[in-house]
Amino acid sequence: MNEIYDITVIGGGAIGIYAAYYGRLRSAKVKLIESLGTLGGQVTAFYPDKFIHDLPGFKKIKASDFINDLIDQMNDKSPTVCLNETVEAYYKLEDGTFEIVTSEGKHYSKSIIIAIGKGAFEPRRLALPDADTYEGQSLQYYINDMQSLANQNIVILGGGNSAVDWALMLEEIASSVALIHRRDKFRAHESSMERLFASSVKLYTPYQISRLIGDSGQLTEIEIQDTKSKAQETIAVDQLIVNYGFLSDLGPIDQWGLDLTKRKKVKVSPDMMSSVPGIFALGDACDYDGKLDFIITGFGEVPMTVNNALQYAYPEEKIVAKHFSASE
Repeated sequence: MNEIYDITVIGGGAIGIYAAYYGRLRSAKVKLIESLGTLGGQVTAFYPDKFIHDLPGFKKIKASDFINDLIDQMNDKSPTVCLNETVEAYYKLEDGTFEIVTSEGKHYSKSIIIAIGKGAFEPRRLALPDADTYEGQSLQYYINDMQSLANQNIVILGGGNSAVDWALMLEEIASSVALIHRRDKFRAHESSMERLFASSVKLYTPYQISRLIGDSGQLTEIEIQDTKSKAQETIAVDQLIVNYGFLSDLGPIDQWGLDLTKRKKVKVSPDMMSSVPGIFALGDACDYDGKLDFIITGFGEVPMTVNNALQYAYPEEKIVAKHFSASE
């Protein structure tokens, strides 16, 4: 651990994986530190079976396949990868080197790239009595095995891209799919909504769930209420999928003295550097005027961030960004 790296990437999600790869592509000495036991971040943890539709060159690609391809690409350049290590603190030594303290020890680096996404995350839970008695059995917040829901009556709560995408995917294998949203309008992509309106998915808007009905952890029905007329009805259900989004927490990095925005993200300058010289941030971890929290935005930020981190690590040299084809 006493070895000094040029760049240490904190976070092993999709953007962190690509940052480690690109750093090695630029012949930098790169280390990646991830708190979980596997790479892939939120994609691997919460929706490995979900399709991603907004990546260049792919009509759609399963999230788990995409992460595996990123890992294979990264491994081809062999950065140092440390799993099951939670970053706790950092110190800047007299020579400018960063000492990074983790749950397993200390690491040393000339620069740091924060790629923790939205940080530690957990789903927004259903605020109904007895909801916890159904969780993990017939009430789910994310889907790890889509085929386990085959031939069942599925009800999905939510109005964003994830809720709509799951409704369309599960329509192909479920006995029935119902989508409940408390507003008349959804927040999903226009193309997804066109497919939704042409599908067999039963839409309930503007409705919200009002009661869970079941026994011994197994739901049999849910009661829903029209948010305008207050009329109520019940729907048969085998599995209830709640897609209300996630709560995030930067964890110890929140105490690093970095300037944060109102969205609790690391504020970065145009060179992707935080308020602490030598510490950079990208992807969902960072914020700036006009920032879009899209996965393709994060990938686009990687070359600039890595190049500027290298320039910081070696101020006496002129680090020139190169096209990918010229970097082999």
